[in-house]
Amino acid sequence: KWTTDRTEKENGLDLSPRWPVVDIKPCTLVRLGCKRTGKKTQTYTVQFHNVEEKENYQCDFSESVWKTYALGSEWTADVNMLGSVKCDSLKPLSK
Repeated sequence: KWTTDRTEKENGLDLSPRWPVVDIKPCTLVRLGCKRTGKKTQTYTVQFHNVEEKENYQCDFSESVWKTYALGSEWTADVNMLGSVKCDSLKPLSK
């Protein structure tokens, strides 16, 4: 039975998602100690910083929605009673 040995992650500060580099040598014969890459999953997270309150927030979106957030753009949002941003309330800041 295959089990999870480790989880690789990649992150960045740009809009160019990429998979992490995984260094696994494939086995020619499946036996004890062999490793293989498992299921790939992705999360697209936008991080927000409230300059006035010095708080950081984050929201996970689909890739298509994530791509609509420009680096350095400003947004307004509601924050719930637990201090988490309500991601569905985000609106571009009108100046």
